[in-house]
Amino acid sequence: MHFLSILAAAGTVGLAVAAPGKLKKRAGKFKYIGVNESGPEFGDGKYPGIYNKDYTWPTLSTYDTFLAAGMNTFRINFSMERMIPNQLTGSLDPGYIGNLTQQVNYITSRGGYAMIQPHNYGRFYGDIITDTAGFQAFWQTLAAPFASNPNVIFDTNNEYNTMAGVLVAQLNQAAINGIRASGATSQVINVEGNGRSGQLLYGRYRHDHDADAA
Repeated sequence: MHFLSILAAAGTVGLAVAAPGKLKKRAGKFKYIGVNESGPEFGDGKYPGIYNKDYTWPTLSTYDTFLAAGMNTFRINFSMERMIPNQLTGSLDPGYIGNLTQQVNYITSRGGYAMIQPHNYGRFYGDIITDTAGFQAFWQTLAAPFASNPNVIFDTNNEYNTMAGVLVAQLNQAAINGIRASGATSQVINVEGNGRSGQLLYGRYRHDHDADAA
């Protein structure tokens, strides 16, 4: 999902596109104001890929620039295939999760919010994900390192599309279940709709709203 679409649809994050001088005036109207950070998901189909050739990670100092301009939320896209290679129920790749953790810790240590999001369109190695139990296991494994960080936001997947609506709902619920089972019981979870979110099922859920949220 394009980040601007996220913000407009959910109403939970405001992407300020005004001049920096006006940005801080808008900050009081939204809890989350931010930008999309790409790079880790680049090199689609090249797995695991070569770091700084097929994909990269944002330069940490760029977050300071945006924070100084009044933004506080950063969506970090990543590839599921690099995060947990080969199978949904596998283990985290040490280098890749290490890089993501560095990004998250840098943002949240400065009071910002880090939204972590698989940029996979509901696919794993190009195939539509139908294994909801595996998807739940993926999210439980991924969310565990961030379970104690209140400034982490989880986004179930980027732009589900050309999939059965009921499957999207099941995958969203599986992600929620996995995240909560990891110990991340209070952080915001964003769930996305089908049709590249043209069929909107997008919202934010905390622990007390999770049951059958999708």
